[in-house]
Amino acid sequence: MKICKKSSTDKFLLSTKQILFSYGMIVFVLLICWNMFGHTTISHISGYAIVSFLVNGLLWFVMLIYELAKRSYSLLFIIWFFCLYFFFFAGFTQYLNGSFPWISYAYTDSNIFIFNLCLLLWSFFLILGTKVCRDKSAKALMVDCTPIFKMISIFVFFSIFICVYRISKVGFVNLLSRETSSLSVSDNGSLSMIVDKLLMSMMYFSAAYSILYYRKTKIKLPMMICCFCMLIAYFPTGSSRNVIAGLYLGCFLLMFPSLRHNHFFSVLLIFSFMIVFPFLNAFRNTTFVDVDVSLAINKVIDNLSTEWLAGDYDAYSMFGLTYNYVSDYGSTLGRQLFGVLFFFIPRSIWKTKPYGSGYFIADNLGWNFKNVSCPLPSEMLINFGVTGMLICALLFGILIKWLDNCFWQNKYDDNFGVFEPLYCYMVGYFLFVCRGDLLSSFAYLSSVIVVWLLINGRLLIRGLKNKDI
Repeated sequence: MKICKKSSTDKFLLSTKQILFSYGMIVFVLLICWNMFGHTTISHISGYAIVSFLVNGLLWFVMLIYELAKRSYSLLFIIWFFCLYFFFFAGFTQYLNGSFPWISYAYTDSNIFIFNLCLLLWSFFLILGTKVCRDKSAKALMVDCTPIFKMISIFVFFSIFICVYRISKVGFVNLLSRETSSLSVSDNGSLSMIVDKLLMSMMYFSAAYSILYYRKTKIKLPMMICCFCMLIAYFPTGSSRNVIAGLYLGCFLLMFPSLRHNHFFSVLLIFSFMIVFPFLNAFRNTTFVDVDVSLAINKVIDNLSTEWLAGDYDAYSMFGLTYNYVSDYGSTLGRQLFGVLFFFIPRSIWKTKPYGSGYFIADNLGWNFKNVSCPLPSEMLINFGVTGMLICALLFGILIKWLDNCFWQNKYDDNFGVFEPLYCYMVGYFLFVCRGDLLSSFAYLSSVIVVWLLINGRLLIRGLKNKDI
């Protein structure tokens, strides 16, 4: 296993590329800001409210560029990307237009200043947590996963089985649209969801390990079968955006290890977030054959200037509503988090089981529509108040930095760590964890982690026994 040392010229070229990429990101941000100010409809804006937005936006942009200067992609990059897009671009646009999702009124300038101050403090404590976790502190998951390749025929079998099963239960054409692709295996909704997510997780790891197997042996057939089955069983227009992000972006990162050394993935994520994911909404409530693709594309492009006002970008609005709830009634003292950790207990057994935090806020406000988000700072806030939110941000920063270190401590493209498939899935999926709510996003992610542990459990135990950790 070899890695070539970069010459001084290579290092200069690399730094030049990073500088050019940073300038490109600055121009991109300025264009978005110009677009936001160009569509302002509010007649009154406050200087200190605007300054609070700009301070936060600058911090998140600097942290995003700083993270990309060290790593081509990471969970920490996803967090700063989320904050910049949802709390700055979307939140600022909503403020300038006096229009926030789900509410019929605009927050006052003093509200905006307090919300932004809380988000600023949350960001500082998150950064502090990443500094507490040392770059070389992660060794627990440095286990070689190549013994798993002996199971490649089993992965191929599972891929074919899951694909055929979904086609037989749902129908081939119905798999092509999200409106008609849902699979119910039981009258019990929770059980049906768990089985569906476990099948999806098994499909992902079958494709993921077949990709790693190809990278190791150059044998294409298992990878071609598994990826084709995944494409049919979980077609991009027939699955939710969080599933698509985890499955396809995860496999994309595994397929091209060279993405570790450039910024193509970050550009791809921006494009997907602004163009591809809104386009997939066209298949959300319509059958595949009834969708006018050209009309859907034109609609996405025409709505770029007003997209920030839509319900998909309700994170800032929901943070404000959560803050107001905690100010009036106090925190839930961890009750919402307790429901997240024990999501697998059926509601028939746990009669008072908490609903998702977004649902909880909407229900307390008397809304009929309760399918709203609850971003991570809001989850921390509603569970433990402002002080607890900052402590949670510190701990969360330690955890995220540790997970990033577990992956990036491997500097070699031909070294297959046991954590690599799971981490690549998490990078694609993590934007939806950030948006929330945590109950649903954690439950879906847990199914992936459980399948990963079942596949790699013996390797992890053996590896941990052989390491001095």
